[in-house]
Amino acid sequence: MIGVIFDFNGTLFVDEDKQRASWQAFARTIIHHDLSAEEFAKYVFGRNTQETLNYIFGRQLDPQEVSYYGEQKEASYRRLCSEDRKNFHLRPGAESYFERLSNANVPHIIATASGEKNVDFFFDAFGLDRWFDATLTVYNDGKLKSKPDPQAFTEAMVRLNVLPEHALVFEDSVSGIQAAHNSRAKYIIAMTGTIGESQWRQRYPYLAGALSDYNGPSRYLNTNWLAAPTNE
Repeated sequence: MIGVIFDFNGTLFVDEDKQRASWQAFARTIIHHDLSAEEFAKYVFGRNTQETLNYIFGRQLDPQEVSYYGEQKEASYRRLCSEDRKNFHLRPGAESYFERLSNANVPHIIATASGEKNVDFFFDAFGLDRWFDATLTVYNDGKLKSKPDPQAFTEAMVRLNVLPEHALVFEDSVSGIQAAHNSRAKYIIAMTGTIGESQWRQRYPYLAGALSDYNGPSRYLNTNWLAAPTNE
């Protein structure tokens, strides 16, 4: 049996535009200029809030500062999500895939760099408790190490009671793919977006595949294969 681990932001919900807008607005108030594409790739996408804030401020913030400034940014992010009702949905095929996983009793979990308030927001907005146990969700509780550290995924494996050789990770960021690889997960799927399928495969040849949504014939979306995986 394969255990399925999902990153959330970008992987299940495409939100890069909202992450960019909310972080840019915050950065302008602190450093008075926009973050570059390179800075987003290196210090924002896939990283936890504390690491991004430390970079923006140019120093190590204490936990109270991280909580205060982080919530300022995240409140803006959640507002942008709610206002964009047309695009406030999961990637195509995700809900159907969750349903198949649940019906087939394939263990699955969310492991995200998001904080608790954002996790609660997404569970409520998308009704994720229909398919996921919220109490098992791995999220940034202030102690979670930032990707590419594998902690989020190794902890998810512990909570699912699966070994790395029986783990399938869906990710969308460079640091997230590296974290999944560092966790020794056997199967890693990159979700396309800013980075296309050929770019992902060229950059990380160890990937099991790259997908744009959760529809289609991929065996990694097939619960029969997940329940009894065959060799390559």
